[in-house]
Amino acid sequence: MTEPSDTDRYKHFDSDYYEDGAKKGTVYRDYRAETRRNRTYFEIVETIIECFQPKRVLEIGCATGIVVKHLNDLGVEAHGIDVSSWSVDNREHENVILSGAESLPYPDDYFDVVFSVHSLEHLPSDVKDAAFAEMTRVCGSGIQFHMLPILGAGPYCGDTFGHLISLRSDPTHNLLFNRDWWLREWGRQGWHDTWLQIAFLHDGQHFELTKCQYILSRSLTIGDLYKRVLRHDTQVARGLHSTLHGKPPPGLDIHLKRLSDTFVHSDAASAENPGTSWHDIAKSGDGPTDVIQRLQQEARAARQEAEHYKKAYVETIHSTCWKITAPLRWLKTRGRSGGG
Repeated sequence: MTEPSDTDRYKHFDSDYYEDGAKKGTVYRDYRAETRRNRTYFEIVETIIECFQPKRVLEIGCATGIVVKHLNDLGVEAHGIDVSSWSVDNREHENVILSGAESLPYPDDYFDVVFSVHSLEHLPSDVKDAAFAEMTRVCGSGIQFHMLPILGAGPYCGDTFGHLISLRSDPTHNLLFNRDWWLREWGRQGWHDTWLQIAFLHDGQHFELTKCQYILSRSLTIGDLYKRVLRHDTQVARGLHSTLHGKPPPGLDIHLKRLSDTFVHSDAASAENPGTSWHDIAKSGDGPTDVIQRLQQEARAARQEAEHYKKAYVETIHSTCWKITAPLRWLKTRGRSGGG
């Protein structure tokens, strides 16, 4: 295993950090047991497989590696690194190793996707550039997908100073910036924002995973990824609407047909020039630019729809009316199943 460059600086990530987080300024408690029964981690796995269809995946800051385990169980070759000796000692899969992101022990362009969940903000400032370069080296032609606290997004809108004070209750939160800062830093390595965001059904109250993320690429065939992410986000919206109302949202099938027609033209354009980068397409000012803009609008609309339905769903299931009508819903379900 490749040791982090300076082990002493990572001693904060010990047993207390994960098992009794109040002592270290984190929300973690009984980390191993909680992650094993946490539905969100499994949804992240399903989403990565559905949207990116990867063969090899690397998670940065994977802790004990529950996501790495789930990915391998579902047939994806997944690896994970972490700087915490405690995490690696309690790892969920043999592909979890002790390593810093600034020195990755993998071949060039080995991975299709490099991702993280609340990890990159922990990078020490003095290794940030080396870490970005290494993540680029091992995944230069793939996707960077990172979820983390982003100032000005999700629950971190407004009162920037207050959010900084709260987030820095964990002293290892080193990189706390807005979206523009992150995109600029990644841009130094040639990465471009796809403007896609993936909706999560099992998200927190303020939709942090959905709103505080970015998906980057350097060279990509446009249509396929947009198609898969939009299909995923639309399914999340449909699921939330069906839970609330017992039927799909009106007109959504027509919406999907229109998206499908759009992608027919998008895929044809991509096939003519599959190696075109985001920068080249945007610079050209021709047809594909219009396609990108339309797809971005569709992605934002689907994401907003999912967020709207999830908010309504959360409000409903926590309402007094929902709780006191539980016996009536049970009787209705029993009647449908033929019980009496």
